[in-house]
Amino acid sequence: MYSKILSRFTGIMFPSVLAIALLAQPYSAEASPIEIVKIKSLTTSSSLKIISHSRTVLLRGRARKGTEIALRLRGSSKGKFRVKTDRRGRFEQRIKLTPGMSNLELRPISRLKRPMAITIAYMPMQHTRSFNGSPTERLKSFERLFPDSLSYAADLPARAAATELSQSMAELEGRESFSNRISLGLVFFGQFVDHDLDRIQTTSGQGPSVNPLAPLNIRTPALDLDSVYGAGPESSPILFSDDGLHFKLGKDGKDLLRDSSGKALIGDDRNDENGFIAAVHLSFQRYHNHLIDEMLHGGDANALTPEQKTMLFNGVKNQIIARYQGIVANQMSIAFSGRAIPDNLPPLTNIPIEFAGAVYRLGHTLVPQRVRIDQSGTSFSPVDPKLRGDASVIDLKLLFGNNAQPAAGFDDKIAQAMRELLIPLSPTDPGQGSAVGGNSPNIGGGKIIDGVLHLDLIETNLLRGRELKLASGEECFARIHNLSYQPAVHGNTDLFAYVLRESNRFGHLGEVGSNVFERTIGGILAADPYSYFNGGIFSESEIKQFRQFTMEQMLRELGDL
Repeated sequence: MYSKILSRFTGIMFPSVLAIALLAQPYSAEASPIEIVKIKSLTTSSSLKIISHSRTVLLRGRARKGTEIALRLRGSSKGKFRVKTDRRGRFEQRIKLTPGMSNLELRPISRLKRPMAITIAYMPMQHTRSFNGSPTERLKSFERLFPDSLSYAADLPARAAATELSQSMAELEGRESFSNRISLGLVFFGQFVDHDLDRIQTTSGQGPSVNPLAPLNIRTPALDLDSVYGAGPESSPILFSDDGLHFKLGKDGKDLLRDSSGKALIGDDRNDENGFIAAVHLSFQRYHNHLIDEMLHGGDANALTPEQKTMLFNGVKNQIIARYQGIVANQMSIAFSGRAIPDNLPPLTNIPIEFAGAVYRLGHTLVPQRVRIDQSGTSFSPVDPKLRGDASVIDLKLLFGNNAQPAAGFDDKIAQAMRELLIPLSPTDPGQGSAVGGNSPNIGGGKIIDGVLHLDLIETNLLRGRELKLASGEECFARIHNLSYQPAVHGNTDLFAYVLRESNRFGHLGEVGSNVFERTIGGILAADPYSYFNGGIFSESEIKQFRQFTMEQMLRELGDL
């Protein structure tokens, strides 16, 4: 039977051939094709490389009656086995493999009268996400959790001017508060997550939305790290080394890869807006390279076949994305909303615009006026241009771990730095400089200081929410509880401002903010066929590991903490 399967895939009959099949369990011929690897002749011994992502595999072979062979695994997996064919010329052996690359050495014990051809067949990974890791493609409309808002009726009194409201939310000098539960690193990790999930299509930069009533998301609405992996080694080769397995890095591996002008060559240019998010992005690239090297177990990547390289790359990518999702749904979510994301929330087809346009702009209140970048205490404004264009200037020990500096207080007061943001024309091209003369198409007016535009990011958030016709905070609350809502009676506060006011009581998101936050993160994970809690892909022990995984653990593995 099995020799017929081999013949089907190779077109060769094996009348006196030792055929060994390495099959991932459970086996389903319909789910994935068998991969064939051939050793044309075996005299005394031979070996070949195996890429495994399975836990237990079934080794099956067929040869002449009484043939005996010794098997030895070296590399990622280790073990010795001796097998002998039965009277029908078959043998079967279960073996345990550690994910990664191993050498399988074969040595015939029975005397061979002539060289014997050997075929080893094994199942490639059945579950690997594409580089468009979302059921929904780019450039699709955002969802609305609270459509048909009553907050913009023509007869309602006008809301306070966004500039005045921004001033009322300004942190007073000497009154800055700090969070006792959120590290500064998680704030910039949160920004990194935002760039992975969504990007509102605008005319340019911080300018008006192209279609405010049905805005388009120009990113894939999934926690799939497409901002890091781009379109993969084949379609985005500039991101990867010649072996097609490792990310290219810049400046001794301590900075992002850059071109001659200093522009970062990465999957999303926003991940070089400041040195902090650049350091987070770089950490995920380095972690990918680290796991690839672990899987290779000292072996030569160039000795692998193209198919084996694809298996290895995809297996590592799956693991990294699952760990990343675990951080988002647990460590980050507990910090921002007070609890982990449940696994049973309804799936979403895209990111809710209430999340992208208001709630997830929570990070703006968590950025302090000054941040330390090294152990000697050197500090800068977080928006200082000196921190742009070089991830190596950031000491990760000051962002994560026991000695991390805290985030600013989770409340409705925002540091002055966020109200005087210098918006570069190109976040990854220092040669473009900052927007000069006020000609950059920003939705907020900002102000000119010494010929340079300083954009009030809080004013921009408020104006963006109004442009997108986001329901007010009071209306969201009423609809969550199935209550009637009258703007003139119950209030008509901008959702961004309302969510931050809610947080004053808790030090994290309140009821409305948590509702939008959890429904968004939980919804896109529920819609993800490769989510970190999918028991059809990952084992129970792996899922437990993903839930407990933290940024600190990743950085410890990299030797940064």
